Amino acid sequence: MFGLVLGSGGAKGFAHIGVLKVIEELGVKPDIIVGSSMGAIVGGLYASGMSSSKIESLATSMNYKSLIKIADFGGGYVIRGDKLEKFFRETLPIKRIEKFPIKFAAVSTNIIAGKYVVLERGDAAKAMRASGSIPAIFKPVEYKRTLLVDGGVLNPVPVKIARDLGTDLIIGVNVNGRVKKLKKKNVNTITLVVQSIELMESKLAEYNKDALILKPRLENFSSFSFSRAKEIIKIGYNAAKRNKGKIKRFLDL
Repeated sequence: MFGLVLGSGGAKGFAHIGVLKVIEELGVKPDIIVGSSMGAIVGGLYASGMSSSKIESLATSMNYKSLIKIADFGGGYVIRGDKLEKFFRETLPIKRIEKFPIKFAAVSTNIIAGKYVVLERGDAAKAMRASGSIPAIFKPVEYKRTLLVDGGVLNPVPVKIARDLGTDLIIGVNVNGRVKKLKKKNVNTITLVVQSIELMESKLAEYNKDALILKPRLENFSSFSFSRAKEIIKIGYNAAKRNKGKIKRFLDL
């Protein structure tokens, strides 16, 4: 069974779209997609039936003005996240995970218990929101009497979870290789939180040895580079294209 694992990374996760384009060119479809944070958002859209080109159009049409429209500020957090969840729900062609044409799992973090949570059923929009709720920026998502935050906190590239779900052939995408240096003039509460998470995730993601891991070179981008989606997608595409032969051999195509 072929599993595709898409890692966390904020805007750098747009590279997943480029990887999906190459997977489509090879004429194969994942049996399961497991995503963490932005990987769960891109992966959830794809698993629900959206093509890579449609997701690309959605990503490249985004700018700061459109992002502001889906950001509900306040409530003790920078962003509450209700508008983002509504946006996901309106965008997804299928609303419940168990009805997706491709099996899908979003990975989140139970911040109360300090354990990861795998969301395989239920409301897809809420699962995608929970997986991408960066601590201290997004309000945690209430779930079964606990609180969920960004999946990348514990599982930036959740290969082991894909393995536990029965996948034997795993291709993972790690977009948190080298972290862009933070300029002193840009230091504030938000950039410090995100930079700390990126550094932590880049180290955690190094320990996935039992899969074919693609690593797009994204050191010149940050988690906030949403206006550079087109460039990031191209880098993801080129990274997968360079490894096309390796992917074909790995999947025995």
